[in-house]
Amino acid sequence: MLQSKGSYWTGLYYDPGIGGTSSNAFLNLTSSFASISMYNPLWAKSEPHIRYNESLYCLSFNADYLNDLTYGWHLTNCSQRLPAICQTFACIEGKEYRCNDNSRCYPVQGRCDGIQDCADNSDEDPNSVCKNHAACKSIIMEEPSGEIFLPDDYKLGSDCRWTIRQREGARIKLTMLALDINEHDVLTIGGVSNNTEPGWDRLLPSRVSDSRQWLSVNNTVAVTFKSASKSILNSPRAFHFRYSVQEKPNCVETLKTWNGTLVIPKADSGDAFYASNLNCHWTLVSDHDNLISVQILILLPHHSSQVHRS
Repeated sequence: MLQSKGSYWTGLYYDPGIGGTSSNAFLNLTSSFASISMYNPLWAKSEPHIRYNESLYCLSFNADYLNDLTYGWHLTNCSQRLPAICQTFACIEGKEYRCNDNSRCYPVQGRCDGIQDCADNSDEDPNSVCKNHAACKSIIMEEPSGEIFLPDDYKLGSDCRWTIRQREGARIKLTMLALDINEHDVLTIGGVSNNTEPGWDRLLPSRVSDSRQWLSVNNTVAVTFKSASKSILNSPRAFHFRYSVQEKPNCVETLKTWNGTLVIPKADSGDAFYASNLNCHWTLVSDHDNLISVQILILLPHHSSQVHRS
């Protein structure tokens, strides 16, 4: 809405009182019996403009903050057709999910853990968020984002494979949120760039609290899990991955009249690495043939990366 220039209903209305005398100094909420003072700094410059032939006003909000005259609250005829602003609470991205019925936020670890957090059970729905949590088999995942869990019903000797396949040219970011497997179980990640073996990264059985991340070398990532036949299922085991499609960042720029900092763009704001096969080229141009000073504060490229200046 910050980029909008339109008007929206706010969910507030104003009753000027008997005969339109504006004796009422409160604004009412349409969703409850609560009220707030009409002496509020959110009014537009020409408001509140009370016309005595109106018995009831609804409050609209003009979002064009570049226009000093119209930006803010307006008393508006309630019969006008405008979109509405809905107020809700925020869920912390990357750490919480929102229930489908908008009743609350719940931690990412609470999804498909067998405990109902949402009133509508959307955190445990076997047909949507937990559909990859129900059976150990070969699964193709083509949605732009999703999650992978260790199935509840996995047995000794199980062989599971999740193949994440995206459009040609796309990169896949895979984040591990939890890992707790048996000593002889084997969990491997295929098709990622920061692996310990060519094409694969094997995860050791352990409990981890810090997440790890991988970036695919192409548009496909495979996660495989093999439960050893000699393992002892004496306690519940689990792992949890989240993936998303990453667009290749653009770092070919010509900068003029510029003063600032150059940073290699990462695949995402929270990532620990920059994308593989990334070709960055910055050209600094000075006005009036002034000298340009460049100070390198940190230079820690990967051993396979190259840095040139000219």
